[in-house]
Amino acid sequence: MSGLVLVFFGLWALPAFALEAPAGARIVTLAPSLAEITAEVLDGDLSSLVGVSEYTDFPRELSKRASVGPYARVLIERVVSLRPTLVLATQDGNSKEQIEHLGELGLTVVVVQSKTLADVERSFITIGTALKLRSRGELLARRFQKNLSEIRQLAPVKRPRVMIQLNADPLIVVGGEGFLAEAIEVAGGRNVYADLHSSYPRPSVEDAVARKPDFLIVLSMGSAADVFERMVKSWSRFPSMPAVARRRAVAMPCDDLVRPSSRLIRGIRDLQKQLRGAE
Repeated sequence: MSGLVLVFFGLWALPAFALEAPAGARIVTLAPSLAEITAEVLDGDLSSLVGVSEYTDFPRELSKRASVGPYARVLIERVVSLRPTLVLATQDGNSKEQIEHLGELGLTVVVVQSKTLADVERSFITIGTALKLRSRGELLARRFQKNLSEIRQLAPVKRPRVMIQLNADPLIVVGGEGFLAEAIEVAGGRNVYADLHSSYPRPSVEDAVARKPDFLIVLSMGSAADVFERMVKSWSRFPSMPAVARRRAVAMPCDDLVRPSSRLIRGIRDLQKQLRGAE
């Protein structure tokens, strides 16, 4: 028996026959951000959300839901065992092979994209439509866009040069593509790696120093804050870098900034506070 795999990049409506009404839905989400958006669309009624991927922790109640494993390689048998009427997957992280396999097993799978801020905005509508709550999804999408507009209006007058670091060895930074690259611009910064057509390039340390960022922001993930503080301190050997000379090399908690959901708004605001602190 074959199921239905639907991939959405625009604001198209789902076929009317695709899903049960929310009251009878059993939803499994294959990425933390999808669980967060689903919870918002359902307006806090999480009873139909029966399975989530690893590291799903918001709203907190979802951390108690059945886990289907890491989003990069979910446990297919566990997904099937939850008898979902709808599986929500992301093109930016889930395995295409696994998504297709779930469809072959007879499950209805809706795949959304979250590479850009526009994609994130559309995902509210896609998920809302999938749950037959399109108007709620449209409301959340408008709210997301409104918040972005408000943040842009508060951008620093002088746009500083920004480098965002995700890893030290190898050095991984935010490049010129993806929602994190756009987040820098929305917050009021100029990404020193905007010229690279990659989401997460791996430049040399020498190249990073040569680009002279005014701000060097290390994204701090999880609870091991000391690891990221050491990453910041490692740049102190380059006093010619403006970010180091002006003490603007910092570690910033990024749980909000790296989630392509409504939490992203809070993360961009936090980033903007860092940039405005220099005014």
